[in-house]
Amino acid sequence: MSILTKRHEPDTLTFNGVTVRVNTSFDTILRVLELQQDKLFDDAEKLYITLEMLIDDHQKLNLKKWEEISAVVNQALALLSRKTADADSAPVIDFNIDAERIYASFLQDYDIDLSEQQGRMTWQKFIALLNTLSDDTPLMKAVGYRVMEIPPETKGKERERLMKLKRHYELPTQRKEREQAILAYMERLKKE
Repeated sequence: MSILTKRHEPDTLTFNGVTVRVNTSFDTILRVLELQQDKLFDDAEKLYITLEMLIDDHQKLNLKKWEEISAVVNQALALLSRKTADADSAPVIDFNIDAERIYASFLQDYDIDLSEQQGRMTWQKFIALLNTLSDDTPLMKAVGYRVMEIPPETKGKERERLMKLKRHYELPTQRKEREQAILAYMERLKKE
């Protein structure tokens, strides 16, 4: 169903005949994503905390086993994955690193203060707006440098400037890939 034609009704899931509301506000989902990276909690704790974050009245489900909790959390996350852009491509946005850019970009393009939308704007709407930000926003400028292929004919100061901007805006995963490529190249040179 299209975002344009779907009535704004809360997302729900049904488990063992009991229907509960799933909290799909963008800020909750961002907290869930943040939690998954947190080394303070083990996987079982993350699973239970995610359940509590996504489903306020999860007690109604009377979940007794970890397998049941996992099934409910996966069902809730499946609601979101159907609404999210292609997850197979390499990430060019990091919600933690880019938080200020995202905030400023929403203000610039849509006059939306995301802090005022917490608990109100759904993940689906957030992603739809994020995916259509104009190229002159702070986030899309950073993404542009991250994905930019510098043409080989670009030389001198211009090439230096673009390389500096790419390094400035690169994500840690991109930095790691770049460093690994440099090390691999140096290893090949040693062998020659």
